[in-house]
Amino acid sequence: MDQGSIPKLSWRDHVRLRPKMYFGGVDRRGIHEMILRILENSVAQALRGTCDEISLTLVDDVTITIADNGPGIPTQVYKDTGKTVLELVLSEGGGKSFNEETGWFSGGMFGAGIASVNAVASRMEVEVKRDGSVWLQSYTAGLPDNPMQVIRKMRDGEKTGTRITFSPDFDIFDLNAFHLGFLTHRLQELSYLIPQVTFSLRYPAAGGTTTETVFRTEHGILDWLTVLNRDKKPLHAPLAITFTEEIPSRSGHTPPTLIHADIVVQYTDDRAFFPLSYASTIETSAGGTHVDGVLDALMLWVNTNVSRQGDFETNIHSMTLREIANGLTLIVSVHHPAPQFESSHFLHLLNPEVREVIYKAMTAQLEQLIEQDSDTAQAIIARCTQNHTENRQRFE
Repeated sequence: MDQGSIPKLSWRDHVRLRPKMYFGGVDRRGIHEMILRILENSVAQALRGTCDEISLTLVDDVTITIADNGPGIPTQVYKDTGKTVLELVLSEGGGKSFNEETGWFSGGMFGAGIASVNAVASRMEVEVKRDGSVWLQSYTAGLPDNPMQVIRKMRDGEKTGTRITFSPDFDIFDLNAFHLGFLTHRLQELSYLIPQVTFSLRYPAAGGTTTETVFRTEHGILDWLTVLNRDKKPLHAPLAITFTEEIPSRSGHTPPTLIHADIVVQYTDDRAFFPLSYASTIETSAGGTHVDGVLDALMLWVNTNVSRQGDFETNIHSMTLREIANGLTLIVSVHHPAPQFESSHFLHLLNPEVREVIYKAMTAQLEQLIEQDSDTAQAIIARCTQNHTENRQRFE
């Protein structure tokens, strides 16, 4: 086969030809992944502090609108392309290439959230409010219906933002309706992971009315911990840690990596280990280096203090990880600019530097407990010692 006979596919054609590569399937999971890809762009603005309202509106069973009050996707022409940033974001899959130069940071694990969705949408309409004007552009099957145009001036006091409405192309996807329970769960989850941002879900109800559910938390995962442990008996006050760590570039030629983490820990009278972990707001149901950092710090600290107190004569590593984890409710949320996962399903976080910074921060916080909150420190040690004793008795 000579070079000239090799077909060259456009970005749009490739996504439409291989939708499972981008959305994990063409069933219900695939169409919900489309929503998450658009939602990630609004979440990215919220994480930067430029957006505090995000809404999902089910127009009907197969049409949805995602809107935010962020700065709006830029509408200026980008460098020498002759195209606006908005057109590039919608059609060329280059989301993450935009930076401070345009004031726009696209979300999405692939840096192509909106463009990939647009390619497999039967129709998409994007409205942007910024720079005093309201801009509109629509697409059919990933192709523009017309050039981007100004439809009116912004009113006094009107907020900036982006609103995207789309329907999946059911020539590509299996015919499925959007699932209200899935959307409710994700927005509630995000409200805990990003506190003081209002998430709303609107959907048609009986009699032609619209129902709206609003999700918002003031203290994030600390509020979530209270909900998770409401039917249990907490043994101490929650231990909460929030920090941002800068990791210098190894080569010296790239910017340092900023890692932010929020961690809450509480032991209860329950016998189970209940962990929830997230990387860049994506659930890592199989844990990973962020969870390892917390548990490793707890295990060393508890074993060290038990050894100092002389409660048993075994060596410093005598308590197992399972004995440390029993009865523990743990929520850890880490934000990393380049998270690495074990598979495309994002179940397990791999970044080794995450474990290092969390272990360091967790160890420092635990060391302060003995002096600053001895009741909490002793409650944690006592619970782990109880786990260890019960486990030994089981094998005697």
